[in-house]
Amino acid sequence: MIIQELELIDYRNYSHAHTELDSSLNIIVGGNAVGKTNLLESVRILSLGSSYRASSDREVIRWGCDQAIIHCRIVRRGKSYQMDFQIHRNGQKRIRVNQVERQDHGELEGLVVAVLFSPDDLKIVKEGPEYRRDYIDQVLIQISSKYAYFRKRYLRILTQRNSLLKSLMGERKNLDTLEVWDQHLAEAAAHIYRMREAGI
Repeated sequence: MIIQELELIDYRNYSHAHTELDSSLNIIVGGNAVGKTNLLESVRILSLGSSYRASSDREVIRWGCDQAIIHCRIVRRGKSYQMDFQIHRNGQKRIRVNQVERQDHGELEGLVVAVLFSPDDLKIVKEGPEYRRDYIDQVLIQISSKYAYFRKRYLRILTQRNSLLKSLMGERKNLDTLEVWDQHLAEAAAHIYRMREAGI
């Protein structure tokens, strides 16, 4: 995969930035706080669908603007793709590939593949297993739409199950509903576990 062109509109400190990239090596040089890391972060968003630096993707929207747009032109396996990624102030994301809207980033299955190494990645070896799981998740999401689907499903079920638990607050009603959520959660977790194991 080769990124040929990258354009940022109202993205962090950029009102508008456009660059064409070389197919072999690109070196990004500049003073402190001019946006070098922001440029790299935008590629990571194209790859995984979210920022590694922000708790909310809305943080990448330039101050006073309603949305940020990342546009890129890539070549993958001899085919050319135009990709547009919009992040709106209300939290909504819109993804288009060759002018066709995609419902979910998981549909892209490794269209933009990026490997990031930052000082935080040392936690993979120094800290607890959650960092290793997160790293494996990031890799598998890029190469398997099936994995991305089950991970998203697992997180959605977990949120709904926890919401039900809060509403019960010590009451014994709706325990059958809770069992159903637990079953769905276990099934999604089993898929994730098997795919992580195969991925290692």
